[in-house]
Amino acid sequence: MGGGVLESFQPIFGKVEGVTESDMPLHSFIFLVYAADGTRLRIQVSDFQTSNTWETIQTIHQLEDLRDDVGVGGSLNEFVDYIVTSLSSSNVKLVLGSPMKSDGRYDASFAKLTAQKAKGMPRISFSLAKLVETSASDVMRNISFELFEVYKRKSDAVVKEQGRCCHLTSLLCAEQAKSQKLQSDLDAILPSSKRKIPKLTPTELSRELKSVTPKNLLGNLDTKSIQPSQDAVDLKCGSFTQIAPGTAQPQHSAPSKTRKKVIPQH
Repeated sequence: MGGGVLESFQPIFGKVEGVTESDMPLHSFIFLVYAADGTRLRIQVSDFQTSNTWETIQTIHQLEDLRDDVGVGGSLNEFVDYIVTSLSSSNVKLVLGSPMKSDGRYDASFAKLTAQKAKGMPRISFSLAKLVETSASDVMRNISFELFEVYKRKSDAVVKEQGRCCHLTSLLCAEQAKSQKLQSDLDAILPSSKRKIPKLTPTELSRELKSVTPKNLLGNLDTKSIQPSQDAVDLKCGSFTQIAPGTAQPQHSAPSKTRKKVIPQH
């Protein structure tokens, strides 16, 4: 974690089942783990009854000792990450110890919160002090307000994400309408032989439209329909002489000069 070990520690909430030391199931509790001031880890547990509210505060030095006792190697930051993962798992228990009262209630005199990252991994354990009266009420109030703050943050995040989804949906609808308009324009310009084209993105459609020029359109016309007749027409002295198809056009020789015959006089 950047800066202090607990500076970026995010609150952890969980539901934990209370059990006796003999592993007899009791009732459920809510626990809260958070960094009190960036230098201490605070753990609070309650079933929202004054007689069953617990707390412990772990300093950095105590966390270092716990790391050595548990046998988890690495830095203190890595051990704090291990604590977070363990308390966020399903392997969390609240062990309560005390004789049962005559009325059937279990009035615990001590408790410990245990957690395990996974079966076979080292188990961490926090001994809890029992709170009474005002101290217990303060813890229950703190858990309630922290739960509300977490709920509010998550709710705000959901509302923000919903707004983002609505905005993206509007953009998608606008792009689809634009794509359909471009497709219609392209269908109106291209000849029928090229209309059956796969759906294109707006960018591809724009590029396709830019490539259509008058020259391209003329090139797509049936040139056979505008070819001249096979009959050639020869224009000569204002009259038309039809030349049979395949017949070579006669060459016109220059007019010959007529010699004037001179008759000798006798």
